[in-house]
Amino acid sequence: MSLKMGELPPLMLVSIKYAGFIWGVVEMDVSRYLGKAEKINVTLPSLLIYRIDARTKNRSGWLAEAAIEKIARENRA
Repeated sequence: MSLKMGELPPLMLVSIKYAGFIWGVVEMDVSRYLGKAEKINVTLPSLLIYRIDARTKNRSGWLAEAAIEKIARENRA
């Protein structure tokens, strides 16, 4: 779940059992918990590769981050 600064998760807004609690949210890199990296071979259109390369020097890392973000968005839907 993604929260903006100062925003409370919905459960805390409706449950009296959390009244008086102080909450903290920590952003952390979870990549170390995703398991061992595996090498795969993908085929992408050349324009897409060019646009990815224009944004990063680490194509694999960029694609992995994009996949994580897309999966997170789909899980929120």
